[in-house]
Amino acid sequence: MDALDSHIAIYGNVKIPRVRCPHCKHQSLVIEGQTACCGIPISTEELPEIYRLIIQPEYKRRPLSAREKAEAIKAQNNKCLYCGREFGTFLLRYGELVRLYATWDHFVPFSYNQNNHSDNAVFACQYCNMFKSNRMFETVEEAQEWLKQRWLTAGFTES
Repeated sequence: MDALDSHIAIYGNVKIPRVRCPHCKHQSLVIEGQTACCGIPISTEELPEIYRLIIQPEYKRRPLSAREKAEAIKAQNNKCLYCGREFGTFLLRYGELVRLYATWDHFVPFSYNQNNHSDNAVFACQYCNMFKSNRMFETVEEAQEWLKQRWLTAGFTES
């Protein structure tokens, strides 16, 4: 396998292998076990593991079941993953009393990779979810630091 044979194409959360077609000798994507150029069957067992589907996305946005939601919130100790405030806490925002409630957030935004699996779901208070929107972060800590700065400018005081 030469250097060109190791190239991949990435679409959303799927890595697709490129191989040299045994028939036409050109580089070709392998789609459903066949070269895209000539339709020559290629055994997926011969391809390195990195080329396989990372996860099967769920393209339809769906809410978590009540059980999944309760388990996930419990795993987060009934706190927002980003700001660490407990759900149900009251805060003052611009002089008005507001209550924090749990919202389902996609850590990697759904708009980027359509990953609707529960392993991409975290619970955030409505404000962290709104502030984060569809921003991408490498780590939870990076998101927490960015949101910490955002909270400072959003008119909140502890009640």
